[in-house]
Amino acid sequence: MKPDFAKSRQLLNLADPFRSTLVSTTPFQPRSLPQMEETIQRARDDEEKRKEITNHFQITLAEIQSQIEQQSERNTKLCQENAELAEKLKSIVGQYEVREEHLDQIFKQRELQQKLVDARLEQAQELMKEAEEKHKREKEFLLTQAAEWKLQTKMLKDQETVLKTQITLYSERFDEFQSSLTKSNEVFTTFKKEMEKLLMTHMPIEKA
Repeated sequence: MKPDFAKSRQLLNLADPFRSTLVSTTPFQPRSLPQMEETIQRARDDEEKRKEITNHFQITLAEIQSQIEQQSERNTKLCQENAELAEKLKSIVGQYEVREEHLDQIFKQRELQQKLVDARLEQAQELMKEAEEKHKREKEFLLTQAAEWKLQTKMLKDQETVLKTQITLYSERFDEFQSSLTKSNEVFTTFKKEMEKLLMTHMPIEKA
């Protein structure tokens, strides 16, 4: 409820003419009795009106004072509530800052963990690449060795075939030589026997 200052001012303006009238009738002037009574009655009416105006003005002032006090109490309460809200807001802001700092630390820790994982993954990939290259080199080496062994095996088999052919040829020639030698021995033995017979035949003639 707002104070009715306009109404109070209006009542004060109405009281000014009655106050002037009382002042103007205060000095003693010879008048008739009816006029005196009328003046007294008018003065009484003016006094009643003045009292009424004064009472109304005091009530209005009391209402204004009450409203001011109520407004002051409301302002004080609002100030207190604002202070409490400010403290709560400050607490919330503090908690938010602490949470933000905590989240920032978590994010930094996760970032470091991610970098570590990436580094380990890169290292594992490098090791796998080196292992694959080593396996490739070993495979190529083994394939080369296998090809060389296959070629050597073929050459050995070819040499074995040649040797077997040579051995067969030498065996046949040896058999022929043995056969020739056997025949030669037989011829020699026969020749020897014939020579012995011939000698035996000529020996008695010489003695005679």
